[in-house]
Amino acid sequence: MREPIVIPDATTEPDAYVAALLDTLGERDPIEVYAGTPEAAKRRCAPLDGAGWLVPLAPGQLASSMPPSCNRVAVRSSPGR
Repeated sequence: MREPIVIPDATTEPDAYVAALLDTLGERDPIEVYAGTPEAAKRRCAPLDGAGWLVPLAPGQLASSMPPSCNRVAVRSSPGR
């Protein structure tokens, strides 16, 4: 399993948020990554069957079938956070 990518809150830490997003790119061109995102998402999601969409991505995360913004809400509202 890969390490989770930690992205700071864009509202409270805008500079850290931008830096973290750019850091995920490494040496890749941001425009090329953006342009290739739809195809990359299709390739990664192709193996998922109906049940695969319901499996949480990681402990404390929601399933792939949930919008990304739901993961942030779920993590923030978790006990102990």
